[in-house]
Amino acid sequence: MNPRIIGLGAVEGLEVDYRLWWSQEGIMNSGYVFRLAEDTAERRRPLTVAVWRGGTRQLKAHWAWIQETCRSGRAVLVLNTSGVGPHEPYPIYGKPARSYFGVLHKLADDLIWLGDSLAALRTYDVVRCMEVISHFDEWQAGAVPFYTVGREGLYVQLAAEVDHRIGAITAIHPVSSAADLVRARQLEEEEAMSVVFPGIFKMLDPSELNEPRVEYRGQLEGKDVEGHE
Repeated sequence: MNPRIIGLGAVEGLEVDYRLWWSQEGIMNSGYVFRLAEDTAERRRPLTVAVWRGGTRQLKAHWAWIQETCRSGRAVLVLNTSGVGPHEPYPIYGKPARSYFGVLHKLADDLIWLGDSLAALRTYDVVRCMEVISHFDEWQAGAVPFYTVGREGLYVQLAAEVDHRIGAITAIHPVSSAADLVRARQLEEEEAMSVVFPGIFKMLDPSELNEPRVEYRGQLEGKDVEGHE
């Protein structure tokens, strides 16, 4: 994994560093770690890993949650899986990388033709994230909870089926069932191919994943975290 740590200083009372590692040969993942700057006690904090669209390029939208979680005494790792955040590929066809028929859509199609998928790749990234957490060996032992927002939480739910180091999952606006996708009146174009996992419905529906380990908040896009319009 050849992990590296780059200190980034402090912002609004939180100490931040950037961590990089190889998820597999030629594919890099990374993340930002946040913790209270004034907490100098030599103790192992508990860690929460966060997964959402855009990774560390979307910190502003989730900043209140990051601050609240760190103030509760936890450290936060915001994960960049393959093609996310600073690893996002350059655009092609004059379209943003994450747009419908953008480069990530094209690469996802290529993976499916090869018998793989972007969803499977990013699920594996979550498992590798657990490996690098063990390597750093600086947080409290035990299962690591996750906080996910949007469809990207599917990677964590799938990874949790095979890696029991993943603890409780708080899922905001998840893909909670196939019905959520089928009944949606409008296709969400951005990253449309990122949760296509060929053959998954032959084995399970997302609603069957990780029960009762997942706390769902907001079942459909367009609702707040308590599920209200």
